[in-house]
Amino acid sequence: MKKVITAKSVIDKLPENHSPFPNSYLKLHRKLPESSFTIILAAANAAVEGGTKQSVIEEVEYLLDIKNGQYIIDLDNPITNFKSLEEKEEYEYDFKRELKVKQDLKLNGYNYPKDTSDAFDLLTELGLIFEEKRDGKTYVDVLISPYPSVSDLFKRSR
Repeated sequence: MKKVITAKSVIDKLPENHSPFPNSYLKLHRKLPESSFTIILAAANAAVEGGTKQSVIEEVEYLLDIKNGQYIIDLDNPITNFKSLEEKEEYEYDFKRELKVKQDLKLNGYNYPKDTSDAFDLLTELGLIFEEKRDGKTYVDVLISPYPSVSDLFKRSR
C-alpha cells in the first residue's frame, strides 16, 4: 500500500507562502462540481495554516461572493433573466456541465451539493479532504497522493 501524503505532511518541504495542491485533481475535476476547485485550494491553505472546516467554508463563500459567482448552481431553479447574451450563454454552458456532474454523482451514489457546506462534505466523502476533530473544532487536511483516479471514484458514467 502506498504511503498517504497530505498537505500537512509536506508543510516542511514547501517554500514560504506556498500551499500544496494535488496535481492529479485536474483529471478528476470534470466529474466534480465547479466549486470543488476553490474548496480544495482553500482547504489546502487551511491545512498548512491549521485552519478549520468552518474557516474554509467561510473563505470560499467570501471568495465566491467577491467574484459574484454562482459556483453551486441551483439545478432545480435555473436562472432565466440575464443582462446579456454572453451572460446567458456562459450560464447555460455551466448549467449543462453541472447537470452532467449531478447525473454522474447520482449514478455513483453521491448527492450534488446544495451549498458550500454540502460541497465540502462531498469532497470529504470522496476522500479528497480529511477532517480531524479536536478541541471542539474540525480541522482539515487535503489528500496529495496517492490521488484516486476517475475510475476509482466513479464506476458508472453517462
